[in-house]
Amino acid sequence: MTSEKINELKQQFEESESVWFLVNFQYKILQYNKKAARNSIAFHNKEISTGASILDYARDAKNEIDSEFIRCFGEAARGEVVEKEQEITYNSATIRTRSVYTPVYNDQKISGISILVDDITEQNSPSQ
Repeated sequence: MTSEKINELKQQFEESESVWFLVNFQYKILQYNKKAARNSIAFHNKEISTGASILDYARDAKNEIDSEFIRCFGEAARGEVVEKEQEITYNSATIRTRSVYTPVYNDQKISGISILVDDITEQNSPSQ
């Protein structure tokens, strides 16, 4: 994937309220936005970095979401846009998320996966 493509995607998502990652086929993080960096500290108690494995974050022992992550990632790597909702527990808080896995094309070939994660807890809570 070209650095121009990576920078274009980073600019698109940098100020987003969604968590965003760009990941290669070896699960290595190519880029991420500010929200992902903040959430990494808050939820995983470690800084995220380019080149780190996204699986280190998906393999949270409390949640055991890595098998679903790998399944969704694989479908996106085959050219599908995949949407997945799930509950995730961090420390004492449980949130409901919607993740969208989107193939990123470069010269008509899939060269990575864009992962956008939104906290939809408020959308799913009953009205009071």
